[in-house]
Amino acid sequence: MNTGGINSMENSNLVKKVVSLIEEVSDVDLTEFDGFLHVSLVESGIDSLMALELGVHLERTYGIRLTEEDLTEMKNVQSIIELLKLKGIEDEA
Repeated sequence: MNTGGINSMENSNLVKKVVSLIEEVSDVDLTEFDGFLHVSLVESGIDSLMALELGVHLERTYGIRLTEEDLTEMKNVQSIIELLKLKGIEDEA
């Protein structure tokens, strides 16, 4: 039986850190949503100002630069993880 996929992704350290940063910025508990990796940030109550603040936190935490285009691509946790990986950020074991 394959234990990888979504469940292992939800438990990755990178996902946990991103979710923690989102919750810090917004006071929204994303894990309360079914399939929280794919729940729209907007649907979960995160507005554009919170998203901008999240971008600043991501830049500081991971030492990266995010463009305006990067910020508009941050639609949900999954897309943020994919963006970080494109920027060379690896999941810590």
